[in-house]
Amino acid sequence: MPARCTGTPSRVRAPARRAALPACASAWLPTTISGRSARASAFAARRIVAHANTAGLIQERGVEDWASEQGRMPRLFAGAETIPGLTRPTDTFEQHMTIDLGNRTVELRYLGRGHTSGDLVVWLPDDRILFAGDLVEAQAAPYMGDGHIGDWSTTTLDNVKGLGAQHLVGGRGDVVHGEAVEKAIEDTRAFLRTTLDGTRQTRDAGGSLKDAYEQCISKQPGFISAALHVNDARTRIANYSKWRRREDFQATLRTAEMRERNRGIGALCSRCEPVMYEVSAVF
Repeated sequence: MPARCTGTPSRVRAPARRAALPACASAWLPTTISGRSARASAFAARRIVAHANTAGLIQERGVEDWASEQGRMPRLFAGAETIPGLTRPTDTFEQHMTIDLGNRTVELRYLGRGHTSGDLVVWLPDDRILFAGDLVEAQAAPYMGDGHIGDWSTTTLDNVKGLGAQHLVGGRGDVVHGEAVEKAIEDTRAFLRTTLDGTRQTRDAGGSLKDAYEQCISKQPGFISAALHVNDARTRIANYSKWRRREDFQATLRTAEMRERNRGIGALCSRCEPVMYEVSAVF
């Protein structure tokens, strides 16, 4: 990740310096906290702003998580020797911070626990532009490994929606405008609720992920195939499914039956990391 931070800053460094923008750590993740240090240096940022919970997570588990992620995903840590160290914020806040840029007011807000316990959003009230970070994904599956799904799918997304943004930049996916903003928020909510509610119910009913595929998922429109992989220690499951269209998969998640089944499946897992991919090549 540090090696990937060198190109973009050179294209935007000049306007960023004129505006004296701080760098914002929108959430805690070890791969991005290490990369932010390189990016902050590249932008010559004098201030690094984060939520207090993010600062606490960096202090509590930063070094250990960085070492773990570097071991698991060395590709993202190419050029690790150039990283000045973990990104530690110079400024933190609990609920709200306002930054005056002279001709524009920027608000940093904490809307509740979600992708992590310390997500912040960047809100431009005059333009009704929201940089939502990983709290909202437009046509993409959110990462939930450090998520607080109960809060995220209810009060936190309610607070995001309550801002009334007309333009939304999410953590992944397209930039959305107008009515598509609410759709992105509700699609994210549907994905989270289906995963959480469905897995709990399947657990309570004694069902399994295999049951869900045999009795429900495989019969949905657009389903092509799926595979379940269990590691040798029988402590992890990798679930891969293939669909004709992204919309088919998203529609399946919204069905009442799938919501029920996912409640049980989620309760069987201590950690769940769903991700959407596009097939780029088959060999």
